[in-house]
Amino acid sequence: MRKKVAVALVAILVALFIPGVAFATHVTTGEVIWANPAMRALMIDAQGQEITFSVADNVVDDLVDLMPGTRVAVRYTQADGDQPLCHHVFLWPVGG
Repeated sequence: MRKKVAVALVAILVALFIPGVAFATHVTTGEVIWANPAMRALMIDAQGQEITFSVADNVVDDLVDLMPGTRVAVRYTQADGDQPLCHHVFLWPVGG
């Protein structure tokens, strides 16, 4: 699990500092409302706003262990009018 957290943090830092990627990548935190690997979907409550994400292939297995109420950070992209696409999800705060 620590390896996944470390990889996710590095990915976020890279996304924030590489021009072009930073404009397309967002990070938000919140509590899991539900996670459904079969539907490839994740919904979180981010400060009172419910956000539903489609989930990238590499994230589907990570949804299995997410229970409602778990605090997470989500790195995602979103094109105008499209549903946000989750690229990484990890426990937040780190180590918590």
